[in-house]
Amino acid sequence: YIHLGEEYLEKDEYKEVKYYIFQAEKIFEELEDKLGLADVYKLKAKLYKKYKKWEDSEIFFKKAIKIYSRFGDKINEGESYYEWGNILIIKKEFMRAQVKLNKAKKILQEVGTKRFIEDINESLDKIKNLK
Repeated sequence: YIHLGEEYLEKDEYKEVKYYIFQAEKIFEELEDKLGLADVYKLKAKLYKKYKKWEDSEIFFKKAIKIYSRFGDKINEGESYYEWGNILIIKKEFMRAQVKLNKAKKILQEVGTKRFIEDINESLDKIKNLK
């Protein structure tokens, strides 16, 4: 359900995204699967980002990151900080954005993933140019 929700989010088909979020959340709660719930929260955060509901998006990124951090899921933790940092750029909260993006970069480099590093560097450069 999470992956289907992500696919529909890419297509901006929000009704379907909400359906798959609801279904996934129900299952992960029943199974008491915290990492599964973190994935739901991350998807909710991305959906709220699309709606430009920045505060709601931040709330769910915080929830997801807390769980990812507790369970050692560094890749999802780093990706969540990256997404959150980009929201803060949109909100023109450049100092906070820089902190989140640097945290994302550090985490993702520690686990040896190159995914998002180039994008993070571009976002950090964008901040420098916007200040």
